[in-house]
Amino acid sequence: MDSSINSATICIGSIEIPVFNLRRAIEWYKKALRYDCVWSDEWHAMLHPQAVVESSAKILLVKTDDSFRLKFKSTFTNTEHSVIDFETDDLERFHQHLLTLIPSLGAIPEPVNDWAPRGFGFEDSEGNRLAVFSYSR
Repeated sequence: MDSSINSATICIGSIEIPVFNLRRAIEWYKKALRYDCVWSDEWHAMLHPQAVVESSAKILLVKTDDSFRLKFKSTFTNTEHSVIDFETDDLERFHQHLLTLIPSLGAIPEPVNDWAPRGFGFEDSEGNRLAVFSYSR
């Protein structure tokens, strides 16, 4: 093991998300998740959360014509999963908020396992799969 890295601090600095329409995505993340654009150019936008908590990560939206979006299916359950999961202390309130932006959003399902938090998946304005969960019951 390389001991020179033992004293280094490592954390997620930002998460890069592919988007087709950068302006639309900036507005969606502001309305849906309360992330503000702190800088942008023609191809990128750096978003910071309005309410910073210890585990907050910045989001870098990257404009692309590539049709790939963030999501994958579990081989075991065939469930579509997100790559990015947000955590909230008020899942019902957040669900109601998202319903104003995503009218087709389904109900909050009950967890399949006793140990699992409650949560639900949704798509951003660009088709990326996201999720939110809460351990609060």
